[in-house]
Amino acid sequence: MARIVATPSRPYTTPCDNPQEPCPECGGLECLCRPRFFAGQLLTDEDLNLLNHYIIEKNKLHNRYLHGWGVVCGMEVVCDPCSGVQVKPGYAISPCGEDIIVCKNQSVDVCSLINACKKPRNNCDPIDAYTANDRCRDTTEEWVLAIRYTEKATRGITSLKGASGSSCCSRCCCGGSSNCGCGGSSSSGTSSSGGCGCGGSTQSMSTSSRGGGCGCGCQQSSSTTTATTRTMSPPQCEPTAICESFVFEVCKIPPNAGKAAPVSPLVERLMCCLTLYRNSIPPFPTSNPPSAQDLQNWCCALRENLADLFAAHPGYACQLISKLGTLCQPAYQSLADIALAAQIYIVEFFRDCFCSALLPPCPAPVNDDRIYLATITISRKDCTIIDICNWVRKFAVGFPVLAYWLSPLQLGTKIKSAISAKCCVDQAINTKFNNLDPNVAVKVQTAQYPATAQQRSVILSQLISESFSKSQPVGPDTLAFANMGATQDGNPLLSDAQMQMPIEAMMLDQVVGPFLSGLETLTGLGSIAGTVSSSSDVNDLRNQMNRMQTTLDEQAKTIASLNDKLNRG
Repeated sequence: MARIVATPSRPYTTPCDNPQEPCPECGGLECLCRPRFFAGQLLTDEDLNLLNHYIIEKNKLHNRYLHGWGVVCGMEVVCDPCSGVQVKPGYAISPCGEDIIVCKNQSVDVCSLINACKKPRNNCDPIDAYTANDRCRDTTEEWVLAIRYTEKATRGITSLKGASGSSCCSRCCCGGSSNCGCGGSSSSGTSSSGGCGCGGSTQSMSTSSRGGGCGCGCQQSSSTTTATTRTMSPPQCEPTAICESFVFEVCKIPPNAGKAAPVSPLVERLMCCLTLYRNSIPPFPTSNPPSAQDLQNWCCALRENLADLFAAHPGYACQLISKLGTLCQPAYQSLADIALAAQIYIVEFFRDCFCSALLPPCPAPVNDDRIYLATITISRKDCTIIDICNWVRKFAVGFPVLAYWLSPLQLGTKIKSAISAKCCVDQAINTKFNNLDPNVAVKVQTAQYPATAQQRSVILSQLISESFSKSQPVGPDTLAFANMGATQDGNPLLSDAQMQMPIEAMMLDQVVGPFLSGLETLTGLGSIAGTVSSSSDVNDLRNQMNRMQTTLDEQAKTIASLNDKLNRG
């Protein structure tokens, strides 16, 4: 059975997005302040809470923007014959940046969550009359199990203002149990900020886990807060600790979820550049051929649209828009003439938009602070769990996760083996030379390292092909003798490319080559070096690099020509 994957909202925005964003659950950048202490200062709860807020928001900012959100490890959802499903211990980072820690196995009554999520029907529902022998009850449906960060206030004492200060509330109760479900009120004692996924509201009996309203017109229900308690009620029980916890929720998979293939954020932003340009092209004249007035009208409309485009999406050529006024001044003879006159502005826009899209954007505020853990298929008849799929989740991919997934390739072991084989094992010294030539020594010693990145790229491609072909093995001994002018049969020990980039040549030959050779037995791809070592393959690689270099040179000349036209204009 094909598995439908429910994907969370897109984490990045593009200039093409609708500016009317819904009220975000969390995220975004916040300018923070931390308290400063000095001798003799009277510390208040505001000072200490400011420090607490600063540390928490810094950690959340670090998690959101540097590591990303998702399941880090564990939290596997498995079958549980007693309660329905069981969530194993694990760690995750919520979309808002909080740490969600499941310390022990958690049994989740999925059926109760589903019943709480479904909208109640009236007593006159005609479907109820066919409930006994309803054939639709023999079908299945899919739900998504999600986890959400929440907080619980505990260790309460009465205020010292006219009170004894003795404990009056229950002790800490962490662990994440909750009967909020997906449409009712949470019993955890704190707001999960935003309600459940099926339209339910969540009320708080203590401070909100999000720290206030979201500022977009959303309302947050809270019966008591720390600030209002002190001004509107007599001294009473105040919590002195906040336990980080979690709640489980379920939601129905949207009908169209998972049908569209995910689009790369970079590709989406680049496509946005093309969309913005297409929208700026005015409708073409209907007359054929267009009259002089039609051409002038079309050119002026294009100029106005380009001016609006540059104003809404400024680039890096700060003087470009000021020169846009020269467009449409001559009397153009055709639409092609207008396009040629406007090409410098169009090319500059595409270049700036392309370069801007390559800069990683900040993640957008999220509208859903849940983490999807698994899709669960149940029977409509008796809510029996059919199967579970854990691959609906989003992973926070870090180095431990990558090391685990790539462990069958033994990449770390192979790298260490390749290095230790050169550093910790006695190597045979290269004695394949029969003469010392002073002229060769001067040539090797005076070889210049490539000055530009373009030259280094070309020479590096030559080194790669030479490393695979094994025509010129390079090691520390080879470099030592080559600088003394050693030759073999009248030929230098190093090629011209190896003379210019000797360190890169040695690394390719001594580390990368053995590392790739060690992977052959693991991947079953055959001899990597042998595949590339044939003269035809090496020549094909060189020809491809030459064609790429020619294309780059032509593009550089075109850009330089356009810049010259812009400067003269």
